[in-house]
Amino acid sequence: MISFFKHNLQSIQFRLTVIVILLTVLLAASSFHVYKKQLESKYSIQQNSQQRADIVEKKTIIQSEVIESYKMLDTFLLDPRNVLVQEWIITSLDEAIVTTKQLLGSGWVQEKNITELPESIYLSLINLKQEITHLTEIRKDPDKQYPSLMIATKNMRPGRVIFINAVSIALSENENLQNRQKLYKELINIRFIWSQLVSNFRIYLANQFGSFDIVILKEQEKSIHVQHDNLKSLLDSLQSQYQDQMGFETRDAVELMQHSLAQWFKAFTKIESVHNSEKWRVDLNLLKTKIQPLLDEITYLIGLFEDEIKKSEDADKKLVNEIINNQLLLLFTVSLMVIILMMLLLYVIKIVVFKPIAHVTSAIKEEATGLSTRLLPQVNSSEAKDLVEAFNEMRKQIHIRQDDLSYQANHDSLTGLPNRKCFVEALKSNLVKSKLQKKNLTVLLIDLNGFKDINDTLGHQIGDKLLIKVGSRLKNILRRDDTIARLGGDEFAIFLPDSDQSSSISLLEKIQRCVEVKFTIDGINTYIGMSIGAAVFPEHGDDENILLRHADVAMYVAKRQKLNYFFYKSSDDSYTINRLAIIHDIKNSIDHEGLILYFQPKLALPDNTIDSVEALIRWNHPELGLVMPDDFIAIAEQSGFINQISYWAIEEALIKAQHWKQQGNDIKVAINLSVYNLFDVDFPDSVKSILARYRSVSGNLIFEITESAMMTNPKLAISNLNKLRSLGIKLSIDDYGTGFSSLSYLSKLSLNELKIDKSFVLNMLNDERKSIIVQSTIEMAHKLGLNVVAEGVENTEVLKRLSAYGCDVIQGYLIAKPLPDYEFIKWLNSNQADMLQISG
Repeated sequence: MISFFKHNLQSIQFRLTVIVILLTVLLAASSFHVYKKQLESKYSIQQNSQQRADIVEKKTIIQSEVIESYKMLDTFLLDPRNVLVQEWIITSLDEAIVTTKQLLGSGWVQEKNITELPESIYLSLINLKQEITHLTEIRKDPDKQYPSLMIATKNMRPGRVIFINAVSIALSENENLQNRQKLYKELINIRFIWSQLVSNFRIYLANQFGSFDIVILKEQEKSIHVQHDNLKSLLDSLQSQYQDQMGFETRDAVELMQHSLAQWFKAFTKIESVHNSEKWRVDLNLLKTKIQPLLDEITYLIGLFEDEIKKSEDADKKLVNEIINNQLLLLFTVSLMVIILMMLLLYVIKIVVFKPIAHVTSAIKEEATGLSTRLLPQVNSSEAKDLVEAFNEMRKQIHIRQDDLSYQANHDSLTGLPNRKCFVEALKSNLVKSKLQKKNLTVLLIDLNGFKDINDTLGHQIGDKLLIKVGSRLKNILRRDDTIARLGGDEFAIFLPDSDQSSSISLLEKIQRCVEVKFTIDGINTYIGMSIGAAVFPEHGDDENILLRHADVAMYVAKRQKLNYFFYKSSDDSYTINRLAIIHDIKNSIDHEGLILYFQPKLALPDNTIDSVEALIRWNHPELGLVMPDDFIAIAEQSGFINQISYWAIEEALIKAQHWKQQGNDIKVAINLSVYNLFDVDFPDSVKSILARYRSVSGNLIFEITESAMMTNPKLAISNLNKLRSLGIKLSIDDYGTGFSSLSYLSKLSLNELKIDKSFVLNMLNDERKSIIVQSTIEMAHKLGLNVVAEGVENTEVLKRLSAYGCDVIQGYLIAKPLPDYEFIKWLNSNQADMLQISG
């Protein structure tokens, strides 16, 4: 047992448990003492509480029955025919009266000498029952409740019936008599004013019984007086002005109207007098003068009775407070002991908990700022030991993760080679050494040729594996001091310490031979080329950024001139500068109409007509002159302007087609789409909005797409092409035969046309294999329901061969070269006859 306590005393939890147990025992003893005193006080007030509870219950019954009878009285006033409600009211009052008599006989009431209050409540309840009984009798008889209703029924209704009958008789006698039309109109007016008078009276009655708005009632009374006077005046005027025109029935009717109006108004003045007195509604007067005062008196008396009950409760509370005050001293003593123990506990916690935590916190801050962590002190508690051990393990794991993050921050995640950041820092460090040692250093920038085609065709997974293998081969042929890195995409960089132009050529050739060997990835054999740009320190720069930029310039020259490698020359910087300038000028040309369309006609066989053209973009550069698409479209695609150029070309082509149609030439226009257009999910909607502005020629648009454009993401490309097809746009496969010629994609697209690439057409007379390919392609396309266009037709022999094969349309310099709009129309108007001769 001793060893158990000795072992567990090192635990903060055990120490706190012991202290809590001691405090619990102390508090339990104090609580028991207080509880004993409470039992004594409870016995002393128990009898009073039981008697008081019975009195309160009876008082509550009286109160609730009175309230219930009053609520039922409201219900009865709304529905006086409800006999059950009447009985309920009397039953509730009887219950309250009986309970009050029981209250009078209570020993508690006799003891407190307050019998006069229950007696007063009893007498008030008896009177209340009598008044409510009287009220129910009145409420069941509407004539007793509303005296004005009896007047309106007995005195006003007969006069109203007589008046309206008299008006009807007079109107009937004068309706069809031409010489009495004025009299007839006067009678109509009298009937209208009478109807208004009766309606106002009904509204007056409704407002009297509903709104109780004195101002409105006075205004209505005044309005009834005015209408009566007006009607009386009209009847008198009618009798005097039209006496000679009236028939005997009309005369009698007018007299009846005057008499009934007088009777009606006399009765109204009686009602008006009643409504302006307190007697207009007897039940309300009874409620106000009798019932409500009795209810208020009963409520007041019950309130006084409640005050007596509260005095008794206060006396009991005073007794309880005296007992409680006697215990406060004991509780204060216990609390003081607890406070002393808590202060002692806090001191212990500070020594054995907070102090070790403070040391660990300081160590964590030092670890966070990168300072060396001091040794943590020895601690006694087992929990603090666990905390220190956990911190040491955490610090160890953090250092491991920091090393991992440092590696990841400086290396390419795919190939494991150093990344751009690591490469630049290493290059910078080696340049410092080279400057001190006065040695050369060569920087190589490598870009893979055709990698995009492999990535698009075989997928990114194969492309990634190819990059890993290329990086591995390059690393294996380098010297120990050479450094290789992957800068991003398909771009690698190498620097060669202690190496100049002449000494690095052998390595460059070795790199070329190394990469030219086929790569086998997932059973697929593929080949890749590369373009290498080289810059030498200090000849081509003495700064890491300058050397990398100059190597990049040299790499672009190598790529442009299709060289394996190229060393930087200052004269080549102009190409890079021009390339940047072209990017700026492309956007400026889109905004300021620097682009133009040329149109190359297509000849339809065998009727030899020009019903379509291909639109080709040209850039009229202010300094470079007319720039061909090959020189700027790729840059536009890379810089993100290709969609703007495509939208411009589509709209411009539709404008020209619309203009030609107005001149009598209904010509279709074909436009080449970029791969970036096909992979833009918003492209179909944008084209749809353009077509909406040119509805008359929206069916004249043809989009030409290459096979390879669909290979990167066939699903998205096919989806967008089908959306474009649904807009009425015709689709054509361009350069057919140069890609993979996938029949599966052709079957998934709703195509209209297939264009055979000119590389097959130009040499088909000299190369039998190409001629066979052309012929079989035409036959296949026709079986698929497609028209066939042959590009590159430059002589009549090729034309005849294509015509014999059944080709539908030809395009080439034999027909015409691409022409601006105005030259094309001039050519079209003057060459229709020549077209027949060429094809003949």
